[in-house]
Amino acid sequence: MQKVHPYMNVMSFPVATISNMAGVWTVTVVTFHRYIAVCLPHRVTKFANLRVARIQASHILKWSLSRYDRAGADLIYVINS
Repeated sequence: MQKVHPYMNVMSFPVATISNMAGVWTVTVVTFHRYIAVCLPHRVTKFANLRVARIQASHILKWSLSRYDRAGADLIYVINS
């Protein structure tokens, strides 16, 4: 079990980091959609539709993947070795 543990940390750290960042940005986008729906109801069809939501979701995923820093995973591997 001791030989598997460092590899599990190296593989799970990127997934946890990317998921955390994507979750934060998803909540931010949902908050923006709710703001538009409550404060600017006449513009809701322009800013809060399925096409815009898909574009925003794809940008969140791309941004979360591009911002992952590999150095943090290498540091965990060195500490656990």
